[in-house]
Order: sequence, then C-alpha cells, then structure tokens
Amino acid sequence: MIKRSGLCFILFLLVFAFAAPAMAEEPDEATNGNSTLERIKGEVGQFNPESVGKRMESKAQELMGLAKSGSSLYGAAALVVFLCLLVGGLVFRRLIRLAFYFLGVAVVGYLILNFWPEIRDAILAFIDWLFEGGSSDADSLGV
Repeated sequence: MIKRSGLCFILFLLVFAFAAPAMAEEPDEATNGNSTLERIKGEVGQFNPESVGKRMESKAQELMGLAKSGSSLYGAAALVVFLCLLVGGLVFRRLIRLAFYFLGVAVVGYLILNFWPEIRDAILAFIDWLFEGGSSDADSLGV
C-alpha cells in the first residue's frame, strides 16, 4: 500500500508530465516576428466601442434567456429541498424553521431570475427620479 506522501508525489509527477509540454511551447508571436506591443498598437486603432457594446448586450440577452429557461429547474430543485427539509423537520424541529427560510429565499431568487429586467428598470427609474426628477419637482412647487 502506498503511503499518502508517495501518492502525492506520484500525482505531482503526473501533473508535471502534462504541464511541462504546454509550458515548453513557444508563443506564435516570436515565430512571426510580431511582438505583443506591436500587435496591441495595431488593434487600438481598430477598436469600435459601439460594436463591443452591441456584442456585450447580445451576450447578456443570451445569458438571460438561458437563466429564464433554467428557472423551472431552479423552482423544482427548490421545492424538493424544501420538502426534504420539512420531512427532516419531523425529527429535528429546527429544520422546519430552516425550511421556511429556504422557501422564502428561493421564492425571492425565482422572482429575481424571471423578472430581472423589470426590477432593474424600476431601480434605475427610482435612481433617476431621486437624482434628477426629485429636484425638478421641488423647484416647480416653489419650494
């Protein structure tokens, strides 16, 4: 039977055997003659913030679609955990309180997951009203 230190040494050797070839490879810039600095200077002139913003927004929409599609699985998993905690509460009374705390957090998470764009818009509208709209209303009342 191999001792723990021997097993760690064998694992270290395996990691080194797989990592050493990857570390030994030469980067492509050195073979092409282009340095990283020259490549960055060339790409700075081609930067377009509008296209980057559009790509980021499309990725965000894609991620929200994935999150909303997984919300039914989230709800089912939360319900299963809640029911398991309730069954465990038959033996340990503290689990009943924990089950209802968990249910409350799960419901809030489910609502945030499904209605995040509306929640975000409401928060942004409140902040906009607080900093811009609130001062203009006070001025119009003659205060």
